[in-house]
This record gives sequence, structure tokens and C-alpha cells, in this order.
Amino acid sequence: MTTFAVVAGATGGDLSNKIIIILGLANLFADGVSMSISAYLSARSEKLGEKTPLSIALWTLAAFIIIGFVPIVPYVFGIGTFQLSCLMTGVAFVSIGLIK
Repeated sequence: MTTFAVVAGATGGDLSNKIIIILGLANLFADGVSMSISAYLSARSEKLGEKTPLSIALWTLAAFIIIGFVPIVPYVFGIGTFQLSCLMTGVAFVSIGLIK
């Protein structure tokens, strides 16, 4: 969600696609690392059966990066319309909800 917020703010600020991509990726990786560290520390403090804290952290990071990349995709491939970014992000969130 935060990556989408960064993309929305950068688009609203009329920044170039290159800057939107840079800001989006910086936010994506910073939030991904933060979330994975939190997942690691949480898993380490609890007993979760066969799952190791490191595997939980790595899966969290991977999932966060994959889904978090969705709002940036239109800008990366040069079809950078904010409407497409909104649509793709909405579809990603609905898909996550349906899977859960």
C-alpha cells in the first residue's frame, strides 16, 4: 500500500516516470526489509513448528516485493498511466483477499 501511496504522490507532483520508478523502488525495498526483519523477530520470539524465523522473513520479503512492485509496473514498462497503476493495484489487493 505504501508503494502505491508513493506512486500516487509522485504522480500528483507531476514528477517524471524515472523519478516515480526510483521513489517507488526505494520505498519498496525499504518497506520490504523492514517487514521481513519484523517477521523474523516475531517468529524468533514464538514457536512456529517447522517454520524457521529466517524462512518466514525471506517469504515475507519476497511477497512484499512481488505485490509491492505492482503499482510501479506501468511506469517501468513505459505505459505509465496512473489509472493503470490504480487498476493493477486494486486487482492485486482483491486477489490477495480472495486467496486469504
